[in-house]
Amino acid sequence: MMPKCLVLGADGFMGSHLSEKLVEAGHEVVCFDRFRNGEPRHIKGLSFRTEVVHGDIRATSALDKALTGCDIVFHFASAIKPYSDSVAPGKVIEEESDAAIQLFDLCVRHKIKKIIFPSTGGAVYGGMPLSKSTISETHAARPELAYAIHKRGLEKVLAQYASEKKLNSCVLRISNCYGPRAPLRGTQGVISIFMRHLADGEPPLIYGDGRSVRDYVYVTDVISAIILSAMNPTRHAIYNIGAAEGYSVIEIFEKIREIAERDIRPVFREARQNEIPRIVLNTDRFRREFLWRPRVDFETGLRQVWQWIVNETQTSSLKQIAEKA
Repeated sequence: MMPKCLVLGADGFMGSHLSEKLVEAGHEVVCFDRFRNGEPRHIKGLSFRTEVVHGDIRATSALDKALTGCDIVFHFASAIKPYSDSVAPGKVIEEESDAAIQLFDLCVRHKIKKIIFPSTGGAVYGGMPLSKSTISETHAARPELAYAIHKRGLEKVLAQYASEKKLNSCVLRISNCYGPRAPLRGTQGVISIFMRHLADGEPPLIYGDGRSVRDYVYVTDVISAIILSAMNPTRHAIYNIGAAEGYSVIEIFEKIREIAERDIRPVFREARQNEIPRIVLNTDRFRREFLWRPRVDFETGLRQVWQWIVNETQTSSLKQIAEKA
């Protein structure tokens, strides 16, 4: 019998893709989300083998009900984003941490077989010099941003729960995930945000000189890794997930500008505080243990995201889409 899965944040970017793939694979899925706009947006077409629950992870009763009969939990519900220190004060982070620990306690009570927790594949390591080296899981975690400190703290809590309360867990330090349904506004997701600006005929903002380097991995590749990680038999494990190829912000903008065929130049602003110059993940461990590799190359992925944006704009204005995302 296929494990029953609970996806928290099921209507979000990665959560919706994950929910679809789990249903496609034959799992019974409970889709839990706040549904910010009142009703499902990305998972509204899911019905077969799914139960949709409208709730907040801070509400014990809603979570308790959603967990009933589940085997695996995918925790993708979070309001805290990278570079959100100014809009996510300590109180918000404290509330989210408390909600996560409450979730972990409920998982123990419901005898959940495994919880999958997406951490940050960049900020948790604290950065490295502009060089060609990559960061593996053995690299010391030195988070500086509040978002990364929050994620690292929950990683440690899960390790403790695995040891003391026998709650199996897998932490995935995911690099910059991109693809259809990614947010079109805000500070997270430079690819979709750049594309939204170009589609609107507006110059995007680049903070700093555009030389900071990240690796980017397409959403379907991330989802395949997430589902594989649920099969990990160990009590607690941490893996990097990424494409292991670095691109600078200015390189990405030029690639997108070429695909979009827009003669628009970016506007440069002062670099953000604590900006990390380079993060490229070494994913050899996950590739070796799960025989996984990214299948969507960067150029193909960019073109698929641009096509998604073009298709979306045929039925609604991009600004309306951005407001709902």
